[in-house]
Amino acid sequence: MTKRSIVSLLLALMMLLCITPVLAEEPVTIHVYGLGATIPETDPVLPELGNRLGLKIVVDTAAGGADAATGLMTRMMDNDIPDVFRVGDLNNLAVYHESDAVLDLTPYLDQIPSVVAAFPETDWARLTIDGGIYGIPRRGEVNYMDYFIRKDWMEKLGAKYPTTFDELYDLCVQVRDADLDGNGVNDTYPISGSKLESRAGTLNMFFTAYGVTQPNTLMIKDNQAVWACTDPAYKLALTEIRRFMEAGLIDPEFVSMNEDTLREKMSMGKVFLANGGWCAFAKQAQQDVLKAVDANADWGHIESNIVTELGISGATHTAANFSNVYSFSPDLADDPEKLAAALSIFEYTISGEGDELLCYGLENVHYTKENGVITKLPAMNELGYGWAIQFTGRNDMAYCMTKFAECADEIEHAANEVPILTHYEALVSQPEGVNMADLKAYESEQLIAFIYGTRPMEEYDNFVQELYNLYNLGAYLDAATETLTELGYIK
Repeated sequence: MTKRSIVSLLLALMMLLCITPVLAEEPVTIHVYGLGATIPETDPVLPELGNRLGLKIVVDTAAGGADAATGLMTRMMDNDIPDVFRVGDLNNLAVYHESDAVLDLTPYLDQIPSVVAAFPETDWARLTIDGGIYGIPRRGEVNYMDYFIRKDWMEKLGAKYPTTFDELYDLCVQVRDADLDGNGVNDTYPISGSKLESRAGTLNMFFTAYGVTQPNTLMIKDNQAVWACTDPAYKLALTEIRRFMEAGLIDPEFVSMNEDTLREKMSMGKVFLANGGWCAFAKQAQQDVLKAVDANADWGHIESNIVTELGISGATHTAANFSNVYSFSPDLADDPEKLAAALSIFEYTISGEGDELLCYGLENVHYTKENGVITKLPAMNELGYGWAIQFTGRNDMAYCMTKFAECADEIEHAANEVPILTHYEALVSQPEGVNMADLKAYESEQLIAFIYGTRPMEEYDNFVQELYNLYNLGAYLDAATETLTELGYIK
């Protein structure tokens, strides 16, 4: 081969190398399971988060609640554990730990210093089992619950806002008999709502006014763990509720209703006073529903509290702050690069621009920012699923005031003016020999019987004893006392 041929060959090889594409290294893929909401294929937030962190986030399923827990357990049994998964019931975390299906994060906390600093020791203690930490906490929410009333009807009646149950009773009788919706029929139940046991429960005004929380909850009173419905004040609250029920002042269908059916009744003039979150009644879309029949309907928070010698009406809040946490597959311990990538999602989004991305979307698309102030753009309304991808929660007050500025008065009132009673059952693991699901189901069943009068109030003390004798409530309270003492709630 001539010298010229060799040179020509070398030049050809160099040109070939120059035009041959260099394959980019594939980004690490993190599979996330059980977000609790459907994330649309058009979602711009998670892809942007992946781009910023140099990884790819794949949502395995949007299922939430019991379906997610069942699906997760099936995957664990098949040894197909997602990289990151949402735990909706902290009692399940102990089960996953016993099955060696969840990663102890303790050796890796140095990779998420901002996350560690963001939560108090009590939050980490909830996720600690046998000395190991098995999940990442979430920032809690401010109170959303309030009592909404037809203010236009109050004005029409010339009525004062009630501060005692006798005053509330008299006001409700006026409403029941006044045909305020003008349909010629006395078909308005002054008090309505949805469910019995939730923080939005219909009758929480009665329970909190007597210093107790809603059914199926654990309180601390006089430095002792007390199952709420066993407190003597519960009988007083139920007796008051019976008085209102017997007078036709409480909607008898409330137990089977949900937010949608409640709003429908509210819009039709069949409700005067309802318990619920501002997020259920005050947003523009919901106001449109509530005003669909009567454009003059004016729903807003009640401007008084009912006071008894035992308490003041308000809302309830769990000491747990959060119920949904994210945990990690134990398989990640064998893949340090993938584990670091998964942890980076949480470290990046706990504050700053990562937090803003998950809360508000893309700057200049979903919001603008000037001098540190975030202003919502119309496109932010397309991110209704955003709560499900806020892996570490959010600064809730700032978020709500930014995203739902039209609800500012109701947000501030619920968060800052409504008295709060705290309950603690979410902090306590079910002890051996106790089935709390069965106890709660029986409790709800019997409380409904007392409320509707199918079981006489004279049998209430017997009912309380049944919880101890039939459902081993004493063992649960012993476990609760131990746990709440360890966490510092009982001194």
